[in-house]
Amino acid sequence: MPTRAILDAVLASGRVLLLPRLVATALEFAAVEDLAALRHGGFGVLEPLASAAALELAPSDLVFVPGVAFDRCGGRLGRGGGHYDRAFPPALAAPVLMGLAFSFQLVEVVPMGPSDRRVEGVVSEAGIARFSPPPRDPSRDSG
Repeated sequence: MPTRAILDAVLASGRVLLLPRLVATALEFAAVEDLAALRHGGFGVLEPLASAAALELAPSDLVFVPGVAFDRCGGRLGRGGGHYDRAFPPALAAPVLMGLAFSFQLVEVVPMGPSDRRVEGVVSEAGIARFSPPPRDPSRDSG
């Protein structure tokens, strides 16, 4: 889904815009004040320059997460690198994670592993879909 209008709106609002960049195999988030200052990263995606200061995300921040597919329990299928899952491991009090997709990318079920991080909803051309977490499986509880 094209994101330029979202990025422009964040900058116009006076809020801090943080965008991800890949450093080795980890994502970090850096402040961006001018979209013209972005460069193409390893996956061909525009990223902040190496000179842009990396900042920590807070639980009150909103992160738009890309994906190949999403399900209605917040499951997300990425591109297989695990970068976003490692950036926001399940035990971490993460920012609000919202998928950014086209509506055709919402599918019935996305396979999820134990280290996969769920999103709280998806923003698409059809609107915003918020998800409830899946029901708890008592057989997987450890105590």
